[in-house]
Amino acid sequence: MIDDSDNFVPDPELRTGTVTLEVIGETILLLFVAGLFTAMFIESFSWPLGASLAPRIAIIGGTPFLLLRVAHLVRVSLRRRQTNVAVSQIMDAGFRIDGDPQVVRQRLLRGIAAIVALYVGIWVIGFHIMVPLWVFVYMYFIGKARFIWAAVWSLIFAAVIIWVYGKLLLTLWHDPLVFRLID
Repeated sequence: MIDDSDNFVPDPELRTGTVTLEVIGETILLLFVAGLFTAMFIESFSWPLGASLAPRIAIIGGTPFLLLRVAHLVRVSLRRRQTNVAVSQIMDAGFRIDGDPQVVRQRLLRGIAAIVALYVGIWVIGFHIMVPLWVFVYMYFIGKARFIWAAVWSLIFAAVIIWVYGKLLLTLWHDPLVFRLID
């Protein structure tokens, strides 16, 4: 931006070396998740094998994603921002408080509604149906992903639920409300 004296005044969003509230918030969240991963992994060695498998698998599967997110956060924090316009992503919840309050409120309500819909759906029609359906609807309608990719990822979620949790870990599932009403 240019001030009245024609001297260049850098836009605060374009400065390097500044730490935004978004970076601080995400750093706190990532440290919290890493701490939970570490504590649960260490604690799982004192549990029976059947009880310790699920958290160990989740931690081993989640750690690469945690490390990728940390690397992305470091890269974004160190590089010079090129634009003030943020690109939305599927799970763009962020810690930004400097946006339009109406947009922030809508984003928060949309996130809460999505989680409530997931929980109610699991209770009513069951985990095996609702989680893949929710992934598809969220990716296609909210994330604006292509139909084929939303379908592929929902089928991957269904396969993980059926084979990893159902067949490998022998998870006990609740009876959905629909099944109880039919009996």
